[in-house]
Amino acid sequence: FCSKALLCNRLSIRFAMASDPFGDAFFPTYVPFLFQKGAGAELAGVLPEVLEMYRPDSVHEKEKTSNGAAGPRAKVVAKVGHITVHSVPELSLLSARGLALLGLALAWLCLYPAGLKARCVLCAGAYSCTEATFTLLERGRSYTSFAQFWANLLYLPILLDGYLALFSSLPLVGILLFPLNVWLLEVVEGYLIMWVYGHNVAWCYLDYTDCYCNGCFRLGHAPFWVGLGALVTVVYPVMVAATSG
Repeated sequence: FCSKALLCNRLSIRFAMASDPFGDAFFPTYVPFLFQKGAGAELAGVLPEVLEMYRPDSVHEKEKTSNGAAGPRAKVVAKVGHITVHSVPELSLLSARGLALLGLALAWLCLYPAGLKARCVLCAGAYSCTEATFTLLERGRSYTSFAQFWANLLYLPILLDGYLALFSSLPLVGILLFPLNVWLLEVVEGYLIMWVYGHNVAWCYLDYTDCYCNGCFRLGHAPFWVGLGALVTVVYPVMVAATSG
């Protein structure tokens, strides 16, 4: 216990004294009001987790913290193109994680129509490229994950088909409220990913002052989600028409 407390104290002092390691990235430099960071001990407590994801070469294994479920946590096992792939801790076919993942995969394969599957793959792939670019501007390094990709495959019908149908007669309202739609996705996917992997391997907002639900979403991204809402309101119906029938 004493050695653990001493390690935490050393980390707190070191990170509290250090400057924000992402402060020189494009977004924090040119639109800092949208990317407000914590400070002092609050920042020190979460910074190892953030660095583990976006600057893994700068954090020693002992300094990594656990955001989300207790117990074993996922590790990076490969990088396929621009997508980072993680291990699933204690995975077996008859484990709770194994059965849940098998059920989700079968539901996607058997229940989603072919046209919807095509749109999910296209949109999840496009978003992975978007996220990789966004993190390069936000964190100074490109990052996106397979966890985010497969979670999006499952959730995109709610995010896009369901939401756009709900606001089909009020598209402008739908665009303005689109951040709420994305934040719901981030909460649902975030907790699912934390349960499967032991912590959120898809994104990490813990160093921001406006993050909520264990770092699943942050308010400062709202302008970007409004822009995404405007884009999908125009483009997605075209995709539906092209993949239907």
